[in-house]
Amino acid sequence: MNVRSSLFAVPFLLLAPAFALAASVDLNPVRDNTLFEIPDGTLSNGAGQQLYVGLTHLSPGFALRRGLIQFDLSSIPGGSTITNVTLKLHCSVASPPPNPAQQLIKIHRVTTTWGESTSDAGLPGGSGATAEPGDATWLYRFFSTVPWATPGGTFHPTASVTGFVGGPGFYTFGPTAQLIQDVQTWINAPPANFGWMLFGDEAVQGARRFESREATDPALRPTLHVDFNPTVGVEPAASRVDFGVRSIDPNPVSRTARVSLTLATSEPARLEVIDLAGRRLGAREIGSLGPGEHVVSFPELAASPAGIYWVRLTQGARTARTKAAVMP
Repeated sequence: MNVRSSLFAVPFLLLAPAFALAASVDLNPVRDNTLFEIPDGTLSNGAGQQLYVGLTHLSPGFALRRGLIQFDLSSIPGGSTITNVTLKLHCSVASPPPNPAQQLIKIHRVTTTWGESTSDAGLPGGSGATAEPGDATWLYRFFSTVPWATPGGTFHPTASVTGFVGGPGFYTFGPTAQLIQDVQTWINAPPANFGWMLFGDEAVQGARRFESREATDPALRPTLHVDFNPTVGVEPAASRVDFGVRSIDPNPVSRTARVSLTLATSEPARLEVIDLAGRRLGAREIGSLGPGEHVVSFPELAASPAGIYWVRLTQGARTARTKAAVMP
């Protein structure tokens, strides 16, 4: 190795352990629902394609809507340190003028379990559908046998994140320290993960409709993005991880690269090399491997110019990535 190459390698050797730890995952909900205010607590939308949030034009006692959403975090190894969290939602309908052009949406951590069953209000859906057994409603965590301690749900009084939503389009909430802390708490104690509740301004008409996890277009479904640093030397149990990039060997990469990964299904899947500017330098289609753990050769990474790269794994709506250093 010449002097220039040796000097160039030193920063990578010093930085590589930190980069090797950085990872991220994009998740869709595993459960969501809408609480429709009604005195007898009989409305829900567990299987519907929308979430409804805010104050509608209906009479008091019937006008409020609150959304519920929960994510499965088991693809993040236990003991990881959460460094960044954002929640992306797609608004499809906003209340028309004279209602305010912007509506403040607040997201609070839920403090107990709740259900999603087969009720479906269809479109436009803002009035809800008759609740099915196990649905969350305004009065019940699980219709019609397990009530909330307080009508409208139980949640932490302080919002984890807030943001204004205008007309139709995508909106990203976070990152905030509390949103990161919520996910960190759930990684440290998975049974405490009851998800979040979405509120609008409940004193001002201006309800919003967001796509739910059942949206027909996967690109419009809610997405939780989490950046994290796995615990050094801890390999997550296979039973906890059903999708993700587990490791790159060696890292830093020189002449060869092997990627240990887990696929969730037999759907098409792609492994990509992405530079830090977001440009794709190479890719491999690996969906034919099928579900489970695999180790694949990744010459596209080894052939990249010296630098720091994202190695990104995509399958269906799931995305995971980790950083790798390529040596000269």
